[in-house]
Amino acid sequence: MLKPHLSEITKNMTLHESGIFYTYRGSVHAPQRLYLLAMTHGNEIAGPIAVSKLIEAEWRWPNVQMVTVFQDPDTYIDEGYGFVSSTEKEDEAAWPPLWGYRQDDERFWFYVDENSAWGNNAIVPDRHQKMREIMHELEPTFTLSLHETVQKETKRNEFWAGAGNLLIEIWPMNSAEISSIIQYEGNPLSNPLGWAAKTAFEFIRGILRIPRWKVAVKALKNNPHYQLTTKIAEKYVGSGGQIAGKKWTEYLEYLRDMVVGPGRLVHGPEWALSEWKTATDYAATTFGCPGVTTETFQSAEIGLRGLDDRVQNQLLYITAVLDVLNEEGS
Repeated sequence: MLKPHLSEITKNMTLHESGIFYTYRGSVHAPQRLYLLAMTHGNEIAGPIAVSKLIEAEWRWPNVQMVTVFQDPDTYIDEGYGFVSSTEKEDEAAWPPLWGYRQDDERFWFYVDENSAWGNNAIVPDRHQKMREIMHELEPTFTLSLHETVQKETKRNEFWAGAGNLLIEIWPMNSAEISSIIQYEGNPLSNPLGWAAKTAFEFIRGILRIPRWKVAVKALKNNPHYQLTTKIAEKYVGSGGQIAGKKWTEYLEYLRDMVVGPGRLVHGPEWALSEWKTATDYAATTFGCPGVTTETFQSAEIGLRGLDDRVQNQLLYITAVLDVLNEEGS
């Protein structure tokens, strides 16, 4: 597949004066409402192409209303992404120190990846304000954000090659669930016995070779949001979708990240309290709904996954989300 022109994948969408494209599908009376952020970074193209195919097709999910947003079409051709904001206060400009900042015309400018701009108090572009407005009008019951990894990570982690789709999940959970899926919680000096018990448990788990994600799953089995994302993941794989494999899971566990299955990573609950939020974080804390970020891997950097394959995997996952939400809404 050749990369289509931007006009081809946005022909059925509305262009807002702020620069974003958006469109609605399904009934406004549908019980399930999906907010689909399909283009945050213009050079991550598999998701937008997949969505354009879905928008053109007949709508077959009567219990779901979907709003799709292309956030950053300006960089669809170029590889630049992120946004620039400014403030008169240097200490405000220094946060978050993601790209650094410079002083220009007595104002401090700083660069923030738009994917992380949902929680800060900086001056954001009109297009970002419009995206929030659309989300609040919809009041989503599920959010989905489509991404691709474009960094040259194979130099460090060869298993990225052919990794399939990594699913990064976020959902409201209680403190007991959080403590069960984070290896160590809090300051060991404030709870030495708890720290020692956790250490002993991890030692025994390592000897018995019990994957830590299975321990987490046991704690989460009654969480309705976990059940929903699990059902979606199972439908996605059952329809031929490729999920990030065993090496990914082992790598994430080694870093003590929050894994709930092969290819499924939970976005840390601490981000819910942070000013540095993604769209799915923002929706989870604002509307109490679960969300997933997909991450496919570009062949331009990895070398083993072509655009056709990535588009197909994104399309299969979006379809799985719609199928499950439609079932839940019946």
